[in-house]
Amino acid sequence: MSANPQLDQRMAFMRFDHRSRTALQAAKPALDAAIPSALDSFYVQLKGFAETSGLFQGGRGESAQARQVAHWKRMTSGDQGADYLQAVERVGQSNARAGLEPRWSIGGYALVVEGLIRAVLAKRRKGGLFGGGKADIDGADQVVALTKAVFLDIDLSVSAYFSVLLEERDRLEAERQAYDRQRAAAIAALGVALSRLAPGDLSARVEGVLSAEFESLKSDFDNAAAALDKTMNAVTRAPWGIRAGADDIAHAADDLAQRT
Repeated sequence: MSANPQLDQRMAFMRFDHRSRTALQAAKPALDAAIPSALDSFYVQLKGFAETSGLFQGGRGESAQARQVAHWKRMTSGDQGADYLQAVERVGQSNARAGLEPRWSIGGYALVVEGLIRAVLAKRRKGGLFGGGKADIDGADQVVALTKAVFLDIDLSVSAYFSVLLEERDRLEAERQAYDRQRAAAIAALGVALSRLAPGDLSARVEGVLSAEFESLKSDFDNAAAALDKTMNAVTRAPWGIRAGADDIAHAADDLAQRT
């Protein structure tokens, strides 16, 4: 039992039981020896395939491969507990952030499993255990247990992969909704200011605090309204200035006439 009901349910459904764990433990020496080279095959394929060649550049590829070696050894140990669950979820999350789509990661499982099955069978042949009867059943048990462990890992890692995508989708949707609210608030504030400006209230300004994206709109409106107010005041004062000047000229002319 893993203390995780969903994981236990998955394992129960595929009959990943004590017999499976025993078979994996029996195959562990062969599996541990073969895992690094099997993963080499996968990463060579990743780097040589056009669609995936840019995903793991430089040290990223070596670091990811080292983590995968540790994960595969844990996966094939027969100990599918809490530590394993956390590890496989990290794998799926890392794949999502690296852009390694399930079609490529699942293909990678196939390449690694190919190497591991060959290693298990080769080990048993060297031991002379393929003479039929019980030995053949044990060999089949090891391959079956390995297959179940791999399918369980695929299920969990792909689920974690899509959980990251869903979280990102939710984050973007939350940002979009927040932007829509900010835009609506800005439009409403601008509408109020325009409704005051339209009938001639040149003191109208955009009220309230707007988000940074719309602060320039508020500033532009307020500056334009202030400039218009200043211009209109100047125009309004101009006739009075002209009249005052005319009066001064008239007084000066009268004064000159009296002097002459």
